Amino acid sequence: MKRLLYPMAFLLAMAGCSSPADSTVSPATSPDRGRRLAGTYEVNTIEMQAGTYPQQVIQYPILLNGKPVLSSQIKVERKAENRIDLTVSTVIDKSVFQQGAAVENISYQQEMEIQTNGNGYDLYGKGRKLARFDDNAFVVNIEEISKSGETVRMELKASRR
Repeated sequence: MKRLLYPMAFLLAMAGCSSPADSTVSPATSPDRGRRLAGTYEVNTIEMQAGTYPQQVIQYPILLNGKPVLSSQIKVERKAENRIDLTVSTVIDKSVFQQGAAVENISYQQEMEIQTNGNGYDLYGKGRKLARFDDNAFVVNIEEISKSGETVRMELKASRR
C-alpha cells in the first residue's frame, strides 16, 4: 500500500503546481504563434466579386450525388515563431469528367509573416496583409487587377479540420 501512496502523492503534488490560467492562454499571448497556427484547415466558403458583377458565395465542398467533386484546404507549416508556409490547394475529383479532360488540382504556396492583432493574428506575404486568423479559423483575402482592368476579389473562409 505504501508503494502506491508515494507515487500518488507525487502526482497530486505535480497536478497542484499548475494553475488553470496556464491552460487557457489566448492566441494573442501564445508564446509560439507559428506552432499555434500549424495544421490543416478545410475551406467552407469562397466569396468572389469581379468588377461590377454581383458577389458570388460558394459553399465548399461542392458535392455531386453526395460526393465531394471540388474541395479546398489550407495547410500551415511552422517555419519559425513568427513565420509560416501557407499552402492553399484545391482538389478536383477527376472521375466526374470525361477521360482526357484537362482538369488539374491547383496548389499555391507562400511564406507568411505572423503579426499579433488583438485576439488573433494578421498574416502578411511580401509586405501585403493577405489573411486573418481568429478562433481557429482563417480568412484569406485576395485582390487582383485582371487583364481587363477590373478588380477581382476573392475571400476564402476555412476552419480547422
